Amino acid sequence: MVPTGGSSDYPVDQALNAKVSMWRGDITSLEIDAIVNASSSSLIGTGGVDGAIHKAASRSLKAECRGLGRCDPGDTKLTGGHRLPAKCTEWKRHKTFVI
Repeated sequence: MVPTGGSSDYPVDQALNAKVSMWRGDITSLEIDAIVNASSSSLIGTGGVDGAIHKAASRSLKAECRGLGRCDPGDTKLTGGHRLPAKCTEWKRHKTFVI
């Protein structure tokens, strides 16, 4: 992201800009198809963004995550959105990464 009036080493790609956008705010309030979230392997929402998602979704999300077992690095788990306002089936994805 380039600050207003700044410059970049990379040209602006209008085709990409038409498909991707940046947004800053509370992701738990968005009416979207899915929230893709980096999580610890336990999936229990211990803090940060993951904790905020769990808090907004209700205790039932934590219960569902416990039933899924661990999410090893590189794996993906899907859950319902619970009380999040996401549309359709309200999926939440958990993915862990090795850093």
